[in-house]
Amino acid sequence: MSGDIECNIKSKILKHKLFALQVDESTDITGKSQLLVFVRFINDEAIVEDVLCCKELPETRKGQDVFDVLNSYLEYCGLNWKNCVGICTDGVPVMTRCLKGFVLIAQKQNPNIIHTHCFIHREALVAKNLGPELKSALDIVVKIDNYFKIRPLKCRQFAKLCVGMEADRSTLIQLTEIRWLSRGKVMSRFYEFREELLTFCLQENLKDFVECLSDDHWCSKLAYLANIFHELSLMQGRNENILSSTDKINAFQKKLTIWEKRIAAGNWEMFPSVLKRNCQETELLILNHLHTLLKILTNIFHQYLLTSMTGLETHLWNLSHLKNSSH
Repeated sequence: MSGDIECNIKSKILKHKLFALQVDESTDITGKSQLLVFVRFINDEAIVEDVLCCKELPETRKGQDVFDVLNSYLEYCGLNWKNCVGICTDGVPVMTRCLKGFVLIAQKQNPNIIHTHCFIHREALVAKNLGPELKSALDIVVKIDNYFKIRPLKCRQFAKLCVGMEADRSTLIQLTEIRWLSRGKVMSRFYEFREELLTFCLQENLKDFVECLSDDHWCSKLAYLANIFHELSLMQGRNENILSSTDKINAFQKKLTIWEKRIAAGNWEMFPSVLKRNCQETELLILNHLHTLLKILTNIFHQYLLTSMTGLETHLWNLSHLKNSSH
């Protein structure tokens, strides 16, 4: 079956010739380095995205190693670098190093290849800047989450307690570092379960966790994290492209500016979980974080933000966006 799928994808790419690659290198649970490659191509006048290959890298993970493995597979498929119009990677040196990075080596095969720094990776960098207080609150959530993750019996006991307390749900969502987009759901579920968690931790005599879960100020920070991570997760979705992602980033930048003004005026409607709590305790903390988010977002995505473009660049961007929207 996998052979048929591979053959089908190859035939579609060869039919339309042009394609773009999304390349990522990661280490699996066995310690081996895996190269995961997605491909985008046009099929029936629609942009299609699919997995191209997953190949194990040799002992070293240099840019040349990545290129050799991928080049070998492209040759096997009958694909030519001359038909590659773009490469999307994260910002690690093995991909983007000036002299020996994978992208530069690929561009030697085809100078017209356009390199794009992965939007999700950059959005993750934006989301990671929490500041010490919010980071401390998140760390406690991770500790509690890990407590249940490694103790299946405690998970079942907690689920039984939730049923007894007539909670709408009975399980926490496991938090993983690589899936940062799920943090909004994780934090929202955790905030929803704060009373059940407090009861369980009291029964288990988990004093450190009880101290946090019974602290209104800590719960207010938790409420804000649930809301802001939810908003950050909205910047991604299915069938994303550079135009839709740019729209979302510009919209989020405007949101941050508006939110700062509204909070300063005492309006917390955009953060419903925080609104239900004592907002005064966390107002300065949240304002500082929103200001930091805006600053980092502007720095990382400056070339895609309309406020950073010249008049001519803005005009050209609007024209291209209008043209693509009309199709």
